[in-house]
Formats: sequence, C-alpha cells, structure tokens
Amino acid sequence: MISFREFNFNKAVKAGNLEKSDKKYVDEIEKRGYKIKDFIITSKGYELTIASGREKKSFIGKTPEDVLKKAIKGA
Repeated sequence: MISFREFNFNKAVKAGNLEKSDKKYVDEIEKRGYKIKDFIITSKGYELTIASGREKKSFIGKTPEDVLKKAIKGA
C-alpha cells in the first residue's frame, strides 16, 4: 500500500512557500472539487498538481500566487 502525504496549507506557510493571503486560492481550488497533490519549487518556477478522481492537472508559474490563479482557471 502506497501512502502519500496530503498537502497541508499551514505547513506550506510555515516553510515559506505560501503566504496566509493565498488561503483564498487554496479554498477555491478545493471548492471546485480538486485536491492539491503537489506544490513544489522547480527550476521552471512553482509547480502545482491538482487531482479530482483520476484526472490530474499540472500548472507552472513564476510566483505561488500566479500558479494558484492558473489552477483556478484550469479547474
């Protein structure tokens, strides 16, 4: 059985990846029925992967706020 850690907004804020003001974007993504699977920093920028059932979508942005806004539009 494979176990994945779920995205935790408070830990992302504590680590400095997100700001408290980004909570509204995270809530909007979850309201649309998606869960955040990955939120990582790569050489391309911030990479966000969301999933709903078997459907997965990935987004890349220069800032955390940018990638969250792209995810809302694409959800």
